[in-house]
Amino acid sequence: MADDLNHPAVIVAATATGTIGVVVFALLPIYIGQIAERFDLDDVQTGLTASSYFLVYALISLSAPFWVRRWNWRHAVPIGCGVMITGLLGLLAADSALTVMIAFSITGAGAAVQLPISLTLVSDMRNTERIYALTIALGQLVPAIMLLGISAGWYGAYSLINTVYVTLLVVFVCLVLNFRLPSRGSVAPRIPGVSAPKPIYATAGLAGLAINFAAFAAMWAFFERIAAESGFDADFAARWIAVGLIMTAVGPFFSAWLADRLGRAVPLIVPTTLAAASMALLAGTVTPPIYAIVLVVFPLGYYIALSFMLSIIADADPNGSVSSLMSFAFACGALAGPALFGYLRGTENAELWLIGVALLGGVAIVLWVHRRIAGMPQHHLS
Repeated sequence: MADDLNHPAVIVAATATGTIGVVVFALLPIYIGQIAERFDLDDVQTGLTASSYFLVYALISLSAPFWVRRWNWRHAVPIGCGVMITGLLGLLAADSALTVMIAFSITGAGAAVQLPISLTLVSDMRNTERIYALTIALGQLVPAIMLLGISAGWYGAYSLINTVYVTLLVVFVCLVLNFRLPSRGSVAPRIPGVSAPKPIYATAGLAGLAINFAAFAAMWAFFERIAAESGFDADFAARWIAVGLIMTAVGPFFSAWLADRLGRAVPLIVPTTLAAASMALLAGTVTPPIYAIVLVVFPLGYYIALSFMLSIIADADPNGSVSSLMSFAFACGALAGPALFGYLRGTENAELWLIGVALLGGVAIVLWVHRRIAGMPQHHLS
């Protein structure tokens, strides 16, 4: 079964499923910017709109341990896609900020089915560090290409309607690429006489991931708003957000190359510190070069570290019961981050300080987990 799970076509299916689960979040700055312009939202309303996507997403993700290894994945993925498509079509029919939030929540509910399946499937494979890196990178490249097309006008006018249409197309294509998705994963049997990590370590790792991702989600959701408030036109912002998405794909490739070369502490600490330090550039007047630099350094640094964080949590979860909750950790971070960022904006750059502290604090927790489980068995290597 382990060999079947590592078949290239299964890796493609894991990537396609994960892409469906993250595509709207990857395009969140564009969605939020277009919605804010259309409905004239202030910063607090904008942050709440971004968070609404993750409201139901978080609840479904929290329930993942109860269904992710029981449901037939070949049935669950199409059903989730149907819910997600319903939400996206609801965005087109929305006539107020409230109906947008409702449609966004429905979209998030469909996406929430996809990511736990993808993360759980990869956690059951061999070489999870490299496979996580590969699936994350490819999953980010797709929305990066979408965003480049949006900014270049390949899909028509820069509008919420066209952004939704392109997202729907990607969902359909990824659904087709799921032809080798297994019906379920495979957890290696426990080795008698060998102690496994305590559940508290995987739980602590999830908490660190949630705190860390809250910082990324907060910044990511507001990149378009920062550009608009700095007087940059929408095409300029879209192009550089697309570059940022490309950096989120380049980062995991660095992770795959660094795996087994520098250990885990250095690839976690150094890139995260650079990402946190880039926030200082936004504390003053934001010029086009500063905006561009941040959109290279911030996502690149974050995504170099992310694959290592996910792999450490998988190592701390030998029976595979907690890995599905990685999507819940992402959802919690994304639910809290943008709302808090929007609330704190304009208060002596408190939001930027908070992002730096959350980035480094989350990584510190995951590094503590790594040190505590060092030398213990890793289920995906069995």
